[in-house]
Amino acid sequence: DKHRKDSPNTNIDLPFPTMCVFPMGTGNDLSRSLGWGAIEPNHKNVLQYIADIHFCKSITKRESDLDRWRCTYTFDDVIEHDLPLMDTIPNSPSPGLNDDSLDNDTMDTIMNDIDSNSSGNLMQNANAKEKAEQINNMFNMPASHATPSVIPPPKQWYIQNHPSSQAYQQRHTFDPPLPSTFICYLSIGYDALVAWKFEQDRRQHPDRYNNQIKNQVMYVKHGFTEFFKPSEPINDCVDVIIDNKIVDLPQACRSLKVININSAMNGLFFWGTGKSRDFEYQSDISPRLNDGKIEVMGTRGVHDMIQYRVNVSHAQRISQT
Repeated sequence: DKHRKDSPNTNIDLPFPTMCVFPMGTGNDLSRSLGWGAIEPNHKNVLQYIADIHFCKSITKRESDLDRWRCTYTFDDVIEHDLPLMDTIPNSPSPGLNDDSLDNDTMDTIMNDIDSNSSGNLMQNANAKEKAEQINNMFNMPASHATPSVIPPPKQWYIQNHPSSQAYQQRHTFDPPLPSTFICYLSIGYDALVAWKFEQDRRQHPDRYNNQIKNQVMYVKHGFTEFFKPSEPINDCVDVIIDNKIVDLPQACRSLKVININSAMNGLFFWGTGKSRDFEYQSDISPRLNDGKIEVMGTRGVHDMIQYRVNVSHAQRISQT
């Protein structure tokens, strides 16, 4: 009830709604990992599909929590200078907001300005501190039966979402803009390039991307370019630091993957089910989408992906943290 939630005089704890993934995309990896399949249902069967969802929720109580992760960016050539109260930041060596010494008044002002510049705001009448707490809860809302696992967002995360900040503007110079959160996975390397080319081509020729089979064929087309002419390795341009320790990427690594669910690239389980090899991260814990952990892996290109597809091997495990 939006009206009741917006009311400044009503203190109501509204539960986070239960959601279900409907497989209407190309790979439908989230739907796969949640057990709802990967094939878009025929329009004649939509009502039956919805009835199944209702049955699983109301009768069998089959539901799952789902971790959600934030992405925080800093840019070496960006100095914040347009945000309110920047002159009142204590102990700041220069007129910028990249320092971690933001006081509460400054953070209140930033949060207030985020709300005043954002569309679809649901918390316009709350004070600034309550807004910050509500945003935190949106990204850390546990199910009623789960153990809460709250990771407070860093101050830079608020700054990069401030519409007047330089970091916000820099994020939106990318097409599409760099994400602030993700649920499924995040990658740097050749597979991200393939996905970007796919999206650019779909915008220019939407008639070629009007059903699931066509979309998958176009993905294969873009992927073949990487098969015959692989991209350069990313070892020299990406540093990975986990728990304050520098970790090594695999030799000739062409993709760094940070994955939350057990399906990517149209059904691939990159982590795999086998034991960890001697040269990679050792773990006896199977990944889950609600365990508060993220899996980090590296791959060397399309040739490796083919081996994963036939379940001969798995991506090199770097960390599970």
